[in-house]
Formats: sequence, C-alpha cells, structure tokens
Amino acid sequence: ATLPAYSPVSVSGNCSSSPTVTQTPAAGTTVSGTGPMTVTLTADDGNGNTASCTFTVNKVDNTPPSITCPSTQTLVLDASCQATLPAYSPAAVSDNCTASPAVTQTPPAGTTVSGTGPMTVTLTADDGNGNTASCTFTVNKVDNAPPSITCPSEFTLYVDENCEVLLPNYTDLPTKSDNCSTSVTITQSPLSETLLSGVGTTVVTFTANDGNGNTASCTVNVVKRDTMPPTIGCPSIQSLALNTSCQATLPAYSPAAVSDNCTASPAVTQTPAAGTTVSGTGPMTVTLTADDGNGNTASCTFVVLKTGPSSCGGGIDFDGDGYFSPEDCDDANPSVYPGAPELCDGIDNNCNGLIDEGFPPLVITCPSSVPALTADARCRAAIPDYTSLAEVSGGCSAPFNPVVQMPAPGTIFNPGRVAVKLTASNTAGQTASCTFHVTILGGCH
Repeated sequence: ATLPAYSPVSVSGNCSSSPTVTQTPAAGTTVSGTGPMTVTLTADDGNGNTASCTFTVNKVDNTPPSITCPSTQTLVLDASCQATLPAYSPAAVSDNCTASPAVTQTPPAGTTVSGTGPMTVTLTADDGNGNTASCTFTVNKVDNAPPSITCPSEFTLYVDENCEVLLPNYTDLPTKSDNCSTSVTITQSPLSETLLSGVGTTVVTFTANDGNGNTASCTVNVVKRDTMPPTIGCPSIQSLALNTSCQATLPAYSPAAVSDNCTASPAVTQTPAAGTTVSGTGPMTVTLTADDGNGNTASCTFVVLKTGPSSCGGGIDFDGDGYFSPEDCDDANPSVYPGAPELCDGIDNNCNGLIDEGFPPLVITCPSSVPALTADARCRAAIPDYTSLAEVSGGCSAPFNPVVQMPAPGTIFNPGRVAVKLTASNTAGQTASCTFHVTILGGCH
C-alpha cells in the first residue's frame, strides 16, 4: 500500500503559531506485508526546537485469494459399489499476501461414497488473513465392474412333425447379480419365438446388462431332439417261387412308402434279411423297419407267399394244378373247406375275409384339442398320458395292442407347441397313427 500523509491530532508552539510537521516514513512510501508499523510525526517550530510523537498503522489484507478447481473427475467404485474420496488439488491457487493459502476440501478426503452418478466437491482457499474463496467441481462415480451371470447347463426341445420348434423365452432362468445395480436385465440370442429346425444343438447366448454400461454373457446348449417315429408302408402280398429243391432266396423288398419329419431318407432294414434262404410253400411274414437315425423306428409287415409244387408242403392244392399258389387261398371258401383260414393264415392276417376281399383298414382318431399345460418355475412341464383319448376302429379281428404315445407320457418339455403321435396296432400287423398338438404355456416367465 502507499503510505498516506497523516496529520497530528494537535500541534502548537510557544512562539510559532504553525510549527512544521514532518512524517517518518514519509507520505507516498510503499509498504508491504500485513501487521503493525510505527509512524513518527515531528513538529519543528523554526527556532531549533522539535517534538515528536508516534502512532501505529495496522496494514490489513481485505483481498480474498484466487482459486481454480480441476475439471470433472472420475471415481471408480469397487465391488461393493463404494469408493474412498481422494484429496483433490486445485488447478491453481494464489493470494496477494500469502504465498501458499491453505486449501480445504468438502467432503473431506477419506470420505466413503457410494452409488453411481455425479457429486459436487468444494475446495476452499484461506489466506490466513480472514479472507477465503471457494470453487466447486463434479466427481462422477462410475461402475466399471461387469455383472455376474450363470447359465443353466442345458435345455432340451422336441421338434414337431415338421422337424421344427419355437425357441422359448429363457431369460428368467440364468442367475445374475451386480455390485451396484439391483435390476440387471438379461437378453437372449436367438430371441424367443425364433423358429428352429432340425435336430442337434443350438447355442443360446444370454447377456446381462447392469445399466451402467457393463455387460457379461454366458451360453447354453439347447439340444433339439426328435421323438417322432418315421412312417413306413409295406408292399402288398408278394409271391416267391421255390426252385426244384423247394427253396428260394429272399430278395430285398422296398417299402411302398417311407417318410420322416426330420430325416429325408430313413434307413430301412428287412427281417428276415435279403439273401435269406427260405423253403416250403405257404405264407411267411416279412417285416420292414424304418430308422430315422434319431432313435426312432417304425415297422410294418407284409406276407410273402412261397409258391411251388405241393410236394414241397405247407399249402393245399385246392385247384389240383400240382402247385400251391395264392389262387388256392382265393378258392378256399371256409364254408367248403373249414380248415382253409388256418392253412392260409398270414395271407389274410386273421382278417374277417380272405385275401381277395382286402384288408379292413385300421383307423385311429386323436382328440381334436387338449387343455394347455403350464410350465413350472423351472420352465418345464411333463406331458400326461393321452392314449385313453384315442378312438380306434376298423382293422382285422386280431387282438389290439395297447396304443403307443410318442413322446412317452412324463416326457419333460419347455414352453412351446409339442406334437404328440398316437399309434394303434393289432397282432395281425396292422398299424395306424394320428398326431395332435399340446401347447405348453411359459408360466415361468
């Protein structure tokens, strides 16, 4: 500061009416630093006589310091979604009188903070002379820790008659947790309701998102299984001529038709196998079995009528031509030949009629609709036994076998649309099938 000219409170002399007054330090002197200083005023009467007095000048600082805060800071939270606030330094701090003003922080360094988002920190500079200045800046508390996600081991789906199945919504099944977020969201890829086709494994990826920009993923194998047997139709009655030794080699027979929901060309095996040597006239049963390669089979039977001289045995020469042939059975009217049906057994498969009258077809009717099932908390449901709902009619007089259900009762399914196949058969080898659908609701979602 510049020292001003101070005036005495009073000054007088015995002879001089206006003594001269001088000041030390002189007016206009530049002084610095806070605190007291002594100023002396000296009166001179011009006659060689002087007198002095002193007083105190207190140099005071009324100018606040200057402080500049840092830019926005980032604070990473730990596994407990907490962090310890560090000591932040101002970008700049200065004062007119104090070389290093004291800086304090609010909240103070060492404070435990939690939760994501911005918080305000204040820095205050104090020059020690009663003057302060403050600034504020933002500290963004961020979560860089990914959530935790654990997937189930495996899911199983069963394809329908088109070898297809809709992928359920499995997002509720993985377990998840996070250090900061209580509402971790899970997404699924492929999405639910995606149409999957074919048997085998589809990998489904689940991704957990904590809403703070962090994700974690796990995968599950979804195994698509086929429980529907193929369909096979056998040829009509075949004739096989015996040689002079009353023997013949069984040829390879082809089914009249064979198909499957998943396998384009099911493998077909024959029993007895092609190449088998057979002998003796009369009927024999040949079975063709289709295998779809997915653990499902279906069979049908047909009659091979071995024909040859009646001397080969096994049949009756009703028409007297010396050979046993299909025509002999055609002529074997049981009212005339009471033993004919037994002798020709296998040709007519115990049907209520002889070979020329045809085989009455076996018919099975499935229920038009069944109540929907609801999956449990584990996203699963077991299908019940529907065989009692089938209506079976027609067919030969041979005893009926129990109706077979595929997939079997008790098989576990996930939500979706499940195809159920019911198959009726009798001991004469006739079969018939029908298919209906069961809807399993995703109650676990």
